[in-house]
Amino acid sequence: MLAGPDEWSATAWQLRLPPARGRSLSDYRVGVWLDDSASPVDSEMLGVLEAAGTQLASAGARIDTATRPVDLADSNALFVNLLMAAVSPGTPDWNQTNERRQQLRARWQAFFRSFDVLLTPVSPVAAIAHDHTGDVFSRTITVNGTVRPYVEQVCGPGWPASRTCPRRSLPSDVRRAGLPVGIQVIAPYLEDRTAIDVARHIERHIGGFVAPPIAS
Repeated sequence: MLAGPDEWSATAWQLRLPPARGRSLSDYRVGVWLDDSASPVDSEMLGVLEAAGTQLASAGARIDTATRPVDLADSNALFVNLLMAAVSPGTPDWNQTNERRQQLRARWQAFFRSFDVLLTPVSPVAAIAHDHTGDVFSRTITVNGTVRPYVEQVCGPGWPASRTCPRRSLPSDVRRAGLPVGIQVIAPYLEDRTAIDVARHIERHIGGFVAPPIAS
């Protein structure tokens, strides 16, 4: 984590993050959101992630696979709007977009009163071949044999970031061809230590990073 004040705020600025919410897996209430029609996940990856959730439940975590803090389609659309605002010279609808973001932040805050973290895929697919054709909005990926927008790869890590939720990504297993399958731990705003602690427990129970084979 990197944090610190600019020169104007340094006189009175300080950072005091709260401790992790738990000490062992049994202390944590874990929401699991692995698939959604708004951004389907490749079935092979989904099986790996579901197995990880089962392992965590067996290790003592309190798992809920039905909870959904927000509507994913709306959240993804908002993330794309915020992304475009960051790279565009003019953003006349910024206030309206930011208001939608604040509304979603309130829903996340309510969600984290009942749950400590949310687990999601990092991406709907494993690593793909480099694609430099056209632009990011004209490129595609293939999920379960269906062509999907290329930008869905960034929605997983993007939409919690646009709500200022800290998250920690780690490999949960490897799929065919040795490509890692990532799982993302999303924690409440400013509770970075909770995300880090849960990720540490996950790594301990389901294994750490395994380097993919070097292509010949």
